[in-house]
Amino acid sequence: MTALTEANYLGDVLKFELDNNQSREQVTVLAGESLVMGEVVGKITKST
Repeated sequence: MTALTEANYLGDVLKFELDNNQSREQVTVLAGESLVMGEVVGKITKST
């Protein structure tokens, strides 16, 4: 049987979103970082 490969879709990782894109925020990541769709990104709020 032939295997089928399907692309990733936003619905694969995002099941519910607040109105007016309230659950989205623009961020800046380090140069050279390679993020994939659905990857969890944390925010550093305090450094030692």
